[in-house]
Amino acid sequence: MFHKTDRQLNREQIKAHLKSAVMDLTPNVLDKIDLSVPQMAAEELHEEAGRAVSSITVMRKRMRVVAALAAVAVAGGTYTYRNGKVDSVIGIDVNPSVELSVNRKNRVLEAEPLNEDAKAIMEDMNLKGVDLNVAVNAVIGSMVTHGYLDDLDNAILVTVSNDSVSKASALRSSVVNDIQSSLEENQVKAVVYDQQVIEEDHVKALADDYGISYGKAYFLKELIDQNPALTMEDMEKLAPLTMEEIAKEITERSYAVGGHAGVSEDM
Repeated sequence: MFHKTDRQLNREQIKAHLKSAVMDLTPNVLDKIDLSVPQMAAEELHEEAGRAVSSITVMRKRMRVVAALAAVAVAGGTYTYRNGKVDSVIGIDVNPSVELSVNRKNRVLEAEPLNEDAKAIMEDMNLKGVDLNVAVNAVIGSMVTHGYLDDLDNAILVTVSNDSVSKASALRSSVVNDIQSSLEENQVKAVVYDQQVIEEDHVKALADDYGISYGKAYFLKELIDQNPALTMEDMEKLAPLTMEEIAKEITERSYAVGGHAGVSEDM
């Protein structure tokens, strides 16, 4: 049985052991200090520490600026990429065949003449960067000026291609309205066929084989598919015709025009 004095002794011994253990864990750096070299005063140490903190703060600010500039560069690159990427393609066929490639803001990225007649009407015309409606008016106006659209019978085929069906539909209506307005301004009447299309390899092959636009090849293929009196052999006869001549064939033979194509007449 332990007496009170024994318990007190044990506590003192325990304290002594703990103190010894703490001293062992605390490094003794006093011996490592060279007292022959003048040591910094507390005030100097404070200033040195302040300069170090200030340097770190400046570095962090610079890093934030660099990060911000990098973010702006990436955002700018994304903006340029999106606005430099073709979003829709609009084809206009009379006999001159023109394709307008536009970005998502409907600004022209490229205006491509697809045949010799188109090269004539597009000569000295730079449409890159202009709004689509301005480009459409310019193309129709040039066709009138060069005699491809006159005061007699005329027909125009408008083809719109976009991955989004809803956007293609809206763009299709907008372009047709622009064409009709331009025709009225130039006092010209025309039947306007309009269609929205998807890209199909066999239609591209037809266009290449007959040297016509994709839109015209698509329109003629649809016309043949919808009329039992026509076969793919008739493509040979129809492909070289102007849209005015094709319109006459449709009227005289009462061919059906439907599917992806719509018809309107500017009076």
